Amino acid sequence: MAHKMLPRLVYQMCVHGGLLVGSQAKRLAGESIDGDPADWDVLIPHEKWQIIALLIPEDAKPNKFGGWRMVTKEGDEIDVWPDSVINYLTNCKSTKGGRVIAMDFIHNRIYSSEYRESATNED
Repeated sequence: MAHKMLPRLVYQMCVHGGLLVGSQAKRLAGESIDGDPADWDVLIPHEKWQIIALLIPEDAKPNKFGGWRMVTKEGDEIDVWPDSVINYLTNCKSTKGGRVIAMDFIHNRIYSSEYRESATNED
């Protein structure tokens, strides 16, 4: 049974290692966002892509991230694409500003684009 906060397909992808990103991830992490996010974005670590790709419906369309966009029977819009968490957090720009996050919903972890200088560089 899918978690009540996530569409069934998104939950299945998360169970197999997908990470929530974008506005929905920020909302679930408790951050304030404008409006109700229209779609779900799921980043798939490269090592999980082969398994999760089997969940993508045949009628999915290519998206701008090099992955797939689909609409479920329930009307949920979902974008999925393969990428590394480090590449995503390093290179993604938040359209509304603020930090970029990737959420491991199953293990209750949030990875963030926040960083700090290493203390080893001090004299």
